[in-house]
Amino acid sequence: MIKNVLFEQKQEREWLLAGELVEREGLVAARAILESPVAKVIVGPRRAGKSVFAHLLLKGSSSAYVNLDDERLIANVASTDELLKALHDVYGDFHTLFLDEIQNIPQWELLVNRLLRGSCNVVITGSNANLLSAELATALTGRHAAIEVLPFSFREYLVAKKIPVNVEGPSTPAGDGLMLNIAGEYLRNGGYPEVVLGKVDPANYLSTLVDSILLKDVIRRYRIRQVELLHTMAMLLTAGISQEYSLNSLARATGAASVTTLQSYLGHLHDTWLFLELRRFSFKLKEQAKAPKKAYLVDNGIFSSRAFRFSPDMGRLLENAVFVELMRRGFNPARFDLYFYRTQQGREVDFFTRRSAVGETLIQVSYDLSSPKTLDRELKALVTASDETGVKDLKLITWDTEGERELDGKTISLIPAWKWMLEKRELST
Repeated sequence: MIKNVLFEQKQEREWLLAGELVEREGLVAARAILESPVAKVIVGPRRAGKSVFAHLLLKGSSSAYVNLDDERLIANVASTDELLKALHDVYGDFHTLFLDEIQNIPQWELLVNRLLRGSCNVVITGSNANLLSAELATALTGRHAAIEVLPFSFREYLVAKKIPVNVEGPSTPAGDGLMLNIAGEYLRNGGYPEVVLGKVDPANYLSTLVDSILLKDVIRRYRIRQVELLHTMAMLLTAGISQEYSLNSLARATGAASVTTLQSYLGHLHDTWLFLELRRFSFKLKEQAKAPKKAYLVDNGIFSSRAFRFSPDMGRLLENAVFVELMRRGFNPARFDLYFYRTQQGREVDFFTRRSAVGETLIQVSYDLSSPKTLDRELKALVTASDETGVKDLKLITWDTEGERELDGKTISLIPAWKWMLEKRELST
């Protein structure tokens, strides 16, 4: 039985690699560390393309593959030794082993450590954020390199759609207008590969995907009893992207009796990678810990699929897309280099990036700047935040307004979102 499943998976991989695949960003950096003597851990939400990324990474190498999200293996593998025996039977001798969705086998860390001690090159994927945090750090004690794979970036979206990417060439009204039209579609439907490639209906696929992730990765894994409460929290976080929330506000909205339960459920939801959390920056760590946080989604299509309103809220979709793009550039709230900022006067700046290698940047996002009052408000928020933090790099990401503005001796760069998302950049692994 096990051998038959592995043969079937091998044929599926061969069929996949024989087709036309989108070359993912980050592959060059990942290939540079492929032969390092540590486990390569590819993490991210389900269906974002982690497995395809790994197959592209290992293409042409002597590698074996097992998809541990296959219930036939979970039900029939009595031990990891039995699995390894079957893998050698199917693949012969191999230098590298790709273990897909490894969190589905108990004590996976013991297997990975044993393989590493035996000089096997190990590549694993996981859809649980714990693989990045305490569980992974404890299990592999530094013997791992994490590679994050998220749904398609805007550049990958254009490549998948076979739309030429050329931001270096001369700008034309027709060309810019076409790019705005394409960017609008990207903002609404998101970047999940199967959605972008037109294989599925976006709303039905993403709504079903979210329900499946909640069931498999939260309800079953953590044996959740208050299922309705969990679903209500997920709905509120989805509807409330880019808005502040606290445990107390969630308790009021859900009617939950226990804040402790809410905190536990919130952690589980974040582990799925669907829901992402952004802290408010403060120079005082206690204030930072107590302040309300903001919720974002790993993909805009999830928001659209839940159909909260008849017309999309493009302002919030744009802000969410900028947040995820910052994550792709290696900024991460969990690593304390990505925040939002609120001035002493209560003016909010959407993003505050802090990294010693590239400096600090304040980023405001605004979809509609047609009103002079709106433009003035956004510029003043950046200038005030600059005065309070000392940050000089100020950006206002817009829908279609470009140029520079001077205010109180400070220069603010106005950049259309589609151009900003296509900027050349260093990609972090």
